[in-house]
Amino acid sequence: MHNSMKKSLQLPISLILLLAILVSCKNQKEEKETSAKTTISDLNMEMESRLGYGDFIPNREILFPLNQEISYIGVPENLTSYVVRSFVLQKNQHYYNQYKLGQISEEHYQKIQEIFDIDQSVLSEEMPNTELLFLIGTDTNGNRVIIPDANQNYDFSDDAPLQFEFPLEFIDEDDEEFFEENQEKFLPRAQFTADYVLRGEVTKRSFIVSVNPYALETEMNFYADDPNEKEYFLAVSFPKIQFTQFEVDGQEFQLQVANNFLDPFYASNDVQFVFYKKDEEVTQLNKIPFQLKDTVNLNNQDYQIESISDDGKKVTLKHLGKNKKPLGSRMGNYFPLSEVNTFHGETQAFPVTDKEFQLLYFWTLEEKRSLKEVPDLKEIDTSRVDIIGFSVDENAGAADRMQYRRTMKWPNYHLPLSQHKEKMEQLKLETYPTYFLLNKDKKIIVRSLHLSEVKRNF
Repeated sequence: MHNSMKKSLQLPISLILLLAILVSCKNQKEEKETSAKTTISDLNMEMESRLGYGDFIPNREILFPLNQEISYIGVPENLTSYVVRSFVLQKNQHYYNQYKLGQISEEHYQKIQEIFDIDQSVLSEEMPNTELLFLIGTDTNGNRVIIPDANQNYDFSDDAPLQFEFPLEFIDEDDEEFFEENQEKFLPRAQFTADYVLRGEVTKRSFIVSVNPYALETEMNFYADDPNEKEYFLAVSFPKIQFTQFEVDGQEFQLQVANNFLDPFYASNDVQFVFYKKDEEVTQLNKIPFQLKDTVNLNNQDYQIESISDDGKKVTLKHLGKNKKPLGSRMGNYFPLSEVNTFHGETQAFPVTDKEFQLLYFWTLEEKRSLKEVPDLKEIDTSRVDIIGFSVDENAGAADRMQYRRTMKWPNYHLPLSQHKEKMEQLKLETYPTYFLLNKDKKIIVRSLHLSEVKRNF
């Protein structure tokens, strides 16, 4: 009996090997799952500063004539005329300083507090400097001069004048066009060291300011008591981005962060984020920047942009979970509309197609350019693509008539802002026409303001 029991406990070698393989596979699977859980988690990223505008569109602020007296010294004696312009840093602290100096009344300050939701507890009682001064003038040789008060001491005698060409002399139209498209490369820049207030404490921070003395984009005239003010144009920008590279589940990404280029500091709601795959070609007009608390889908994983430090050096993304079909209006998202509306108010399911692409064309009667490309749309070979139009006009009758007047050969639908605010917020439409090229699954292949760019993809 003992021998028979012994025999019954013996297992075939093949079965033992099979069990060993199964156990090994299970362990490997558990290791992979553990590894995945470790990889797919919140991202706390260290950012590095880079001078320039990266893949954002540059932005600048025009400096208007001063509306108050500012005391300064050190104006060079060789200037035949000049004006001084100011850029205000940390506006909440600036208003508080004015209130403490008696420049605005308590009643006025209380109104400002309510409008801008000012938390006085985080401001400083030390009266830190909140203005960047720029002197712009003309010397005895007829040359333009710009002097930045780079150390905020209200004395221009210890600051170096900026070097720049004035007036601009273009050799031909191509030279002028090149300058207008690339002028940020040729504008003078200054480095400032200025007061910075954080939670009541005052420290010094350094940053670069790009100064633009060329009134190329505007015919603006300044109406001021001093006639000299009309002779000088000045605008400023803060050309710096924060940059990092990171990985999500084996896919490499790059992140650029900017503060709208109108503030050297990052403690504001104007911070913008651009994500793209490493080595991906980025087109500025197609990249809609994300903002704090937005959700971004990276390699089928959803993350919320949780926070950015006040110096822009740290960004945190909160992992929300897996999402293989992210809805949205950005390239790579799936188009969010499931229904469309006719000009007579009827609701229909979003059109399906058996073709390779759908081209969505958003237009309006209010912008002539949005109808200018209708003839080009008519010439598209529709064997591979279905065209679908969307009017965003409030006047359904006028828009309906326009599609017949222009003999649009494709179906058009009605999407007025007043009736479809939520949908319009999803689409983030700002300029017309806007085009979306979708594949069969409604995934956005291209988003663009230019039909020629869309057509290159089919």
